[in-house]
Amino acid sequence: MTRGRQLSQTNHDEAADSIDAIANKVCEKFASVMEAKIDKKLNSLECSINEKFSELQSTMSSLKKTVSSNSHTIDKLETQTERQIQYNQRSSLRFLGLEATNGTEDIVRTVLNFLQQDLKIKCDQRDLDSAYRVGRAIRVQFISNLMCNQVFNARKLMRNSKVSIFEDLTKKNYDLLKKAKEIYGIKGAWSLGGKVFIRSKDDNTKKLVLSENDL
Repeated sequence: MTRGRQLSQTNHDEAADSIDAIANKVCEKFASVMEAKIDKKLNSLECSINEKFSELQSTMSSLKKTVSSNSHTIDKLETQTERQIQYNQRSSLRFLGLEATNGTEDIVRTVLNFLQQDLKIKCDQRDLDSAYRVGRAIRVQFISNLMCNQVFNARKLMRNSKVSIFEDLTKKNYDLLKKAKEIYGIKGAWSLGGKVFIRSKDDNTKKLVLSENDL
């Protein structure tokens, strides 16, 4: 009887071990299958992320090119607009130091007296398109470029005069000329034909200035 019980217990233990072995194999198989599925899913997710990232990089690169192109176009348009404005002001001059009231008639009369008496230029009111104050200066627009150039070239007669004559520059060119004079002095920077020039301190050569980078 005891022998039978021992055999029964042995069989029971062997069966339990067999079940444990089968369970372990099932678990290992399940774990292996799940690991493979998870790896596959992760690889798929990684590929998807890489693909999206690549698309994003491509989009960013395209946007940068578009922004760069638009920026270049804007700069080009601004330059063209600046040149056109300056070209439209080619027949205008600014006078600083002329004493006149703010009345249009008095300003025109003061300008004509200065042109006729100080600069010895033969002209009358028909040669002026407009004359008015802009800050402390008087802006005079002439009917013709010829008359404007004649007045501007007559500045050599004003060496001892309290009046100064300047080209009617755009704000950008005016600021550029002002900066140039701060660096190169009054005689080392000037404007001509609506363009700003400087005289190099090294070799005394004339140089066209398009931006502050040229100073």
